[in-house]
Amino acid sequence: MSVIRDIQNKARRDIHDKAAVPALYIAQDGVQPLLTRCRVHPKGKFVGALPGVNRTDIYARMAEQVPELIFLEDESPSFFRQGAMITISATEAYRVETSDQEGIEITVRAAALTKDQAAILPHPDSA
Repeated sequence: MSVIRDIQNKARRDIHDKAAVPALYIAQDGVQPLLTRCRVHPKGKFVGALPGVNRTDIYARMAEQVPELIFLEDESPSFFRQGAMITISATEAYRVETSDQEGIEITVRAAALTKDQAAILPHPDSA
């Protein structure tokens, strides 16, 4: 492993240690939830651009929130199942859409659940 990669991994661990919050990974009904930690990044992206429309034109586009949850590989499941739930609190939860790994970090792109949907799921404070 290169010295630069070591420095990057240490920085990622330091950020994670300071910014991560407890999370509960619920793979499916009837399976014991896994207590882990993640960083939540509410990312915005533009969607709906029409083919051939200049990127500077905004009339055919809108912003969409696509939350990303960042996990470290050594404290999370080895696989995030599409449709699984990740809860942060009684009012904040996400449904897994996709995941990918880069180095020691796993990025999960997710859909935010409503507060009512989150309220019926177990969460780290209730585990």
